[in-house]
Amino acid sequence: MQSKTTKNIATVVVILIVAGSGIYFWQARNASIESELNSIQETYVNGDWNFSLKLPDGYFVSGNDDLLSVIKQSAPGNESLPEMDIRLKKSNSLEVTDTKSEKIISKENVTINGISGVKLIVSYPNNPTLANGGQCPVYRMQNNGTVYEFSLYECLESDIFEKIVQSFKVLK
Repeated sequence: MQSKTTKNIATVVVILIVAGSGIYFWQARNASIESELNSIQETYVNGDWNFSLKLPDGYFVSGNDDLLSVIKQSAPGNESLPEMDIRLKKSNSLEVTDTKSEKIISKENVTINGISGVKLIVSYPNNPTLANGGQCPVYRMQNNGTVYEFSLYECLESDIFEKIVQSFKVLK
């Protein structure tokens, strides 16, 4: 009888050690992912449109004159989808209205590094295949006749979107 009790106690101890190790490594992995997201390393500067952004390690900006994308570098042979898009245009207005292709769910005024703008939650009723039910955050910032619009690529979730938007600065 005593050996059966000893076996049961030993089994419980082994299970607790295995479970505790699993929890420890899971937390350590999550902390590592979080620290990667917090380690913003590179500053992207766009002299044509007079702004800068801080990018996490392993990300770069690509695009043409008025549409840029933030993309994660991928292994050779693998293509990465953009994390977010940046649309640029000459305008003094932040005015946004509902259209057939997008509907404004909410709107709030924001200031990022001294630049005023709006944060919108927009839905795309004509494209129900988008992630998050087609509801996406969009930031529109305006400074000296230029509108900077930041949006998620196809409403896909992104761990870096808010961090990059909050790093936005207009060059002096």
